[in-house]
Amino acid sequence: MLIVPNRIIIAVLFLAASLFPRFSSQLSQSQARSHRHPGNNHTDLTLDWSQEGEELMSVEAGSRWLSHREAQIVLRREGGDKGLPVDCCPSTLEMVEPQGGINQDGLLVELYSEIQNTQRFYELSSRAGVEGKPCRF
Repeated sequence: MLIVPNRIIIAVLFLAASLFPRFSSQLSQSQARSHRHPGNNHTDLTLDWSQEGEELMSVEAGSRWLSHREAQIVLRREGGDKGLPVDCCPSTLEMVEPQGGINQDGLLVELYSEIQNTQRFYELSSRAGVEGKPCRF
């Protein structure tokens, strides 16, 4: 039976901890939080795993997927207490008055316009800086 020296085990554990810093930071936070209540022997399932003062990454800042918890925080913050819907992709609504365009059949069409009346459309487009980035949820 081959017994692995302690130095190799320590090196492997150190390598694993350096490759997974998120896990090691959560582990150290959970140990620190468990020492707050030395008399309790049960696990508190309502612990807040986010660090105090930690800001969530905005849609414009990066392109990583939010965890379920982070997505719920965004929904609560932007949807408010009433639970209003939140856009996956931030967008802007603009009114446009084109002279013409191409319809779904590929034909060039001229739109209605008079001196006082013109045909208008509302166009929904992605907000500047958001194009090409994944949905935040």
